[in-house]
Amino acid sequence: MLAERTKKWPEQWEQRGIQKGRMQNMRETALTLLELKFGPLPDWATQMIDQADATKLDAWIKGVLTAEGLEALLGKH
Repeated sequence: MLAERTKKWPEQWEQRGIQKGRMQNMRETALTLLELKFGPLPDWATQMIDQADATKLDAWIKGVLTAEGLEALLGKH
């Protein structure tokens, strides 16, 4: 039983690495787009991006083009 589990570890580690890399790319994309549109970001916005899950990051990335303001997009702070 242990041997079966240990065989799956490399695959699990690879999946975790892929997920971590995807989240980092989404955060970098969100930061870049928001800074291009709104200028330097306040600390609270950067912290929100750093703590956001994939669903929120995806929504913010998609919404940046039509957002009228940073607070309107990320939520009032």
